[in-house]
This record gives sequence, C-alpha cells and structure tokens, in this order.
Amino acid sequence: ITSESLEAYADVALLDKLHVAIKRRFLERNFQLTYARFSQNDGAIRLSIRLDNATITPQKIFFPLREIALNADFEKEFIASEFDESILLEYDHILKLDSERASHLHSMMRQWIGETKQSLIGLLSNDNSGMVSFSYLALLLQIDYLLMPRKKLAKNINEKINGYFLDDEKMTEDKNAELENYLNELETMDVDAFATQFYKAAYTFSPYEHALHDEIASFIEESLNKVRWYKNNRSHYVISVIYRYVALYVLYNYGLHPSLRALMHLHVEIYSSDFFKAEGDIPLYDSKTRTFDRHRIAMRIASAIEPYAERYKTLRNFADDINYDDLDHFSQSFYLQIKNLDYTEV
Repeated sequence: ITSESLEAYADVALLDKLHVAIKRRFLERNFQLTYARFSQNDGAIRLSIRLDNATITPQKIFFPLREIALNADFEKEFIASEFDESILLEYDHILKLDSERASHLHSMMRQWIGETKQSLIGLLSNDNSGMVSFSYLALLLQIDYLLMPRKKLAKNINEKINGYFLDDEKMTEDKNAELENYLNELETMDVDAFATQFYKAAYTFSPYEHALHDEIASFIEESLNKVRWYKNNRSHYVISVIYRYVALYVLYNYGLHPSLRALMHLHVEIYSSDFFKAEGDIPLYDSKTRTFDRHRIAMRIASAIEPYAERYKTLRNFADDINYDDLDHFSQSFYLQIKNLDYTEV
C-alpha cells in the first residue's frame, strides 16, 4: 500500500519450468479476468492488481482480492494435477495429510464403493438404469464432499459427475458403465497414490456465487417427485439413495447461503453418521437402532436459522415440524421445510 495505490499479487509458478501450453493458457486467462492480470515478474508467473486510492471502496477492494486468491489457487491446482508441483510458488498454507489419515480416508472410500456394488447386485439391468445412476452419482458426490480430494483426483471426479449431465447423446446405460469403470479404478488405487491427491488448506473466499433459492427449491421438488414415482413402482431401494443424493448435489452444484449450507450438511451428517462417528463426532442417527438424536438435531436446525432471523423476517425455525419416524419420513419432512424457506429481506 502506497499513498497513491493498493497493489496485491500472488506468485503462481516458476516461469522457466512451465510448459509452453501453460504459458499460452495464462495469456488466454487474462481475457477472462475482471480485475487481475497474469504477468512475468522476476522469473515467476504473477497474478496481480493495482487499485487507485482515489477511487477505492470496500467493495472495489473485496472483489479484486477475491479474484486473485481464487484464480491463483485454481491455477496452482491445475498445474499440480497435470505437472510437477515443485514448480509452484507460495503454497505454505498447504499441509499434506499424514499417512494414518490418508490410510483412513482410503479405507472409507473402498468401503463405500464395496457397499454400493453390493447394494446393486440384481439391479444392473436396463430397467433399473435410473437407480444405478443415482447410486453411482451419490457415491461420487459423497467421496468428493466428505473426503475432499484435490488435484487430479478431484478434477477427474468432477469431470465424471459433470460429464454425466452434459452428455445428452449417450444412453444412460453407457453413462453408468463409464461411472462403474471409474469407480473400479478408484477401488484399486493404492494408498500411496491416493495420499498424493489430498492436502489441508485454509481458505478465505468462497468460489461460489449464491444461487436463487427458487432454483434450489425447484430441484428439491423435482427430486421428491422422483421419490414418489419410485415408491409407487415399489422400487424402495433407491429412496434413501435419492435422499442422500439431493443434499450432496445441492452442496456440490450451488452457491449456498451459510444457513442453507449448514442445513444441507446436517442432512449429510445424518445419512453418514458412521463416517462422522469415526471422525470423533457424536452421531445424530444410530443406524443399528434406527433412532435419531432429536435434541441435537433440533439444536443444529436452530443454530442454522436463528442467527439470520433478524435479517430475514420470514425465516422460521422448523425443528418442531420434522418427522422422526424413520429416515424416509425425516427426509420428506426436512426437504419440504427446506423447499419453503424464505430468504427474502424485509
């Protein structure tokens, strides 16, 4: 900061060790950015901004800094997924997973894949392609959200999920076969290769823009209609899979208000209680006795809603409206309440 301007930058990678295609990529990226620009500086690729103090406002500072932070990390992640990450600069905030933690996550992934395969025995036919799709997609979303892979593993998982929805020309059975093949690859990945795809890091800015609640409500309504269809056709296996899929997909695909993100995470936590119990958390649902920790769930709903009640006058704590008879009734009542939340400022 000087008397005339505010300057900020992030060094991305060593210039002389970058592939020529990556250098060209940085030039092209300059046309996509709003505030910052990639440039060469002292043998490094640098992403930087310069703001005139005479025109600076808090908003004009926030968004440029956010653009630098998110795009510098994005490019480093891309380079690490395709090339030698030793050329990266300024990555002291990244912490590698210890071997015990990596082994635990690897075991969890292989367990989930095995359980999913076992649950699909007898369903792998053309008549059940929709159920198979939900199972595979829910599993990949669960791996992505709960295990939080990075680098090439995260990139590949995202490509498989997004590719399923974007490719309209392929038959559902062919898409399922691709997902199955990829899950087989994940299942056979050794723990050492797996461990290289994970790290811990602290982040200040979210990469997501908030989605309209109407859009999320529409997705939930569409999903609940599918649940009703499968119930009417006596395909009860897939019901719990769809419920699990809905929260994971919303967390994956939409930028969420902190209140809604906390509520969606709550649903994931209930359906993945064994995972969170292994993480040291008090389980919200006991899969053996099929009982809920009603008090703790009610407290979590309240903590997600009440801090924002002053700002959103029609936002209401719906903890008393949840049906705890079983997972089916819980999810039905929970998603109906989520669908009707009102984040309108009054």
